[in-house]
Amino acid sequence: MNVFDLELKYKQHLKVGLVDNALRKVFENNGYPLSDKAIISKGKENYWRIVDARDEYKVKVCTIGNFLYISKSEKYFILEFPAHTWTIHIYNSKTKKWEIDY
Repeated sequence: MNVFDLELKYKQHLKVGLVDNALRKVFENNGYPLSDKAIISKGKENYWRIVDARDEYKVKVCTIGNFLYISKSEKYFILEFPAHTWTIHIYNSKTKKWEIDY
């Protein structure tokens, strides 16, 4: 789900590690505040991922129009609490299937 676009000049702020103040401010101004614990990781060429608590954003360079395309991944978590074990079900929005993680 596309949440907003950014000027290509913000690409300089996409460095692996903690999200810098300038990029956090831009997200906040667009209605998607990030905590000071939000982390950037690098994907394939011209792709990044920003993870903050339960939110995940994907950033990619759109070469047609020269801008950064920001999308939000939809994550759903259901916890089951049987007597002695925990099961975490994660909905994978790419495959549109539920996955089990122990």
